[in-house]
Amino acid sequence: MKKQPGSWLERILNIDIVMAVICMSVLIIVTFLGSVMRYFFNSPFVWQEEVQIWMIIWTVFFGGSYAFRKGGHVTIEILVDAFPPKLQKAVEWFAYLCATAALIFVCYNSIRLNIQFYNTNKITSVLRIPSYKIYWAVAFGSIWMIISNTLYTVRKLVYGIGGGDKEEAR
Repeated sequence: MKKQPGSWLERILNIDIVMAVICMSVLIIVTFLGSVMRYFFNSPFVWQEEVQIWMIIWTVFFGGSYAFRKGGHVTIEILVDAFPPKLQKAVEWFAYLCATAALIFVCYNSIRLNIQFYNTNKITSVLRIPSYKIYWAVAFGSIWMIISNTLYTVRKLVYGIGGGDKEEAR
């Protein structure tokens, strides 16, 4: 059986889905318990919103990386499928470059923002957590997405191996 390119990298990159699942679980639990405390005991968690924002950011950026790696982002392929195969490949490489450029832009500006948060000692209002500790997930998640998207694109366009679950089941 031929080993897929980047299989060791895939195992390392799976940290993103573990993080996304943990963060989503915490988000659900905090939201549920917060609702129970607010409506049944009239004693809301004052810190609930801060934790929810933190968990949403981390879930989006780590889950987005996993979606890139598995080819799970929404695409409209009806137009691309109408092109000849060589042009299809060129369009997919162009789409990869556009996504990478956008992620580099997000990462760069996130790093700049985090430096500003660090230099100004910006903290959250209730839990007093340094803001850069929450928002570093944007920069880190963007880098993770670039790696995942590169792995998916190379597998698909260079090796002819799809990144979705259907191809992995073969």
